[in-house]
Amino acid sequence: MLQFFLNRDLKLQQPSLLVAGLIAATLATALYISRTKSLKTNKDQECVLPIPYISDGLPVLGHTLDMVHNADRFLDWLLELTKSRDGEPFKLRLLGRSDLLIDAVPEHHEQILKTQFDHFIKGDQFYEMLVDVAGPNIVLIEGERWKYQRKVLVSLFSARVLREHMMPIVKKHIRVLLGIFEEAAVQQTSFEINELMHRFTLDSFAEIGFGSKLESLKSGQEHPFGKALDEALHIAAARRMVPMWLWKAKRWLNLGSERKLRESVEVMDSLVMGIISEAIAKHKERRQEEDIGQEKDIVSIILERMHADGQPVEPAEVRSIALLSLIAGRDTTANAVSWILHMLHKHPRVEEKLRAELLAKLPKLASSPEYMPSQEELQDLPYLDAVINENLRLLPIFPYTSRQCIRDTVFPDGTFIRAGDVLGLPHYVVGRLKSVWGEDAVEFIPERFLDANSGELLDLPAATSSAFGAGPRICVGRRLATMEMKLLIACIIGRYHVAELPGQSVCYKLALSLTMKDPLIVTVQRVGQTAAESA
Repeated sequence: MLQFFLNRDLKLQQPSLLVAGLIAATLATALYISRTKSLKTNKDQECVLPIPYISDGLPVLGHTLDMVHNADRFLDWLLELTKSRDGEPFKLRLLGRSDLLIDAVPEHHEQILKTQFDHFIKGDQFYEMLVDVAGPNIVLIEGERWKYQRKVLVSLFSARVLREHMMPIVKKHIRVLLGIFEEAAVQQTSFEINELMHRFTLDSFAEIGFGSKLESLKSGQEHPFGKALDEALHIAAARRMVPMWLWKAKRWLNLGSERKLRESVEVMDSLVMGIISEAIAKHKERRQEEDIGQEKDIVSIILERMHADGQPVEPAEVRSIALLSLIAGRDTTANAVSWILHMLHKHPRVEEKLRAELLAKLPKLASSPEYMPSQEELQDLPYLDAVINENLRLLPIFPYTSRQCIRDTVFPDGTFIRAGDVLGLPHYVVGRLKSVWGEDAVEFIPERFLDANSGELLDLPAATSSAFGAGPRICVGRRLATMEMKLLIACIIGRYHVAELPGQSVCYKLALSLTMKDPLIVTVQRVGQTAAESA
């Protein structure tokens, strides 16, 4: 079994005797703990109906091999299991780690994320999985440091900063992106859309976050930072599929994927920490010269906020806050827009209806190549909002999140969650359940988000469509991400038809965010040219 884990997607050398010894010890310990916990649970739950296991599973291994076998289709595997339970929660028994409680009930998500928020934390497993990549940031930490980091980030994404600093940078890079679309339309060439979107968001958020001009769009090449970040996040996400002791042993021995992760983080830090050190030095100079208030990038604003609050400036904490902004901003928009363009290709009716709204309300999209809608103009596009919402329902940015219960909790329907339980919240699954969305749950129908009479956007409960989370941990950058998506889609669909080359398989890969597994090659045509050819 060890060799199965070690060879999963990565070619590694044979395990050392130390690792082999760890297996034997862990198997014995896991069996002992499992039996002890079972005896205790039976005594404690005499008056409580426990959430059942999906099946008995294998002795000692439980459902571990099933999960690893389905790693490449983890979300759809959870969907199948949830459907077999008619949408009700269930447990998975896993080797070397706590049982995993999978809960796809929207009302339970409301309790976990909002109503009984203080009963649930991110937990040690999630922290350990990601901290050596992204640092102790607000996604991972709890308590006072979480509150402080969140306060800093909320101030960074204020309406004023969004309007005066962030959106002008985004628009500048969109113009470069549209130039690539125009050249492809004129030259009738193809390109890879997902990689292009990631280069666009990396350029945008590197400048917003660090003041760095990477210019990967202009160079036509993926920047080493972006490549290292993708590698590190992919390996970190894969840790979820294997026992913690195994990947920690590989990290300690500097083997295989863990060695690649360490090397990727070193590449990232060679850029990030240099920028932060330079920013700290410049900030000290400005304070000495009393030249405050000219800060533009996130790192500089963080430093000024920390100084104003009397907080010690630790480069590692500045890294954690700023790098999180870059990671979230880059992947959120790049992945969402790539999936939206894919769904519009599959559903030409929706594309035509969306384009009709855009050209009716923003006619300059057709007449002026330089025109870019304002934030105010983007507010009055209900069908565009519905398309984005429908895409995020079926293909959520973060398809799976987790929590750990820290005190015995009872939901209004009587469901009991024991302190110490680890919960998986499969948002991808929630978006595809007929019990939540009706018989057409798996269909791409943006109209479900619109009032049938007025055509206005419906206000649905956050728990049924939690693309940006809910409650106290709701994404602080959601306004920027949403505005960026709307601006990108409006500028692209209002001017171009994006068509995928035939014969391509489009599916997701194992990652923290919902990312396309393979390159997606597309061609583009100007909207007027498309209409003329079909006439």
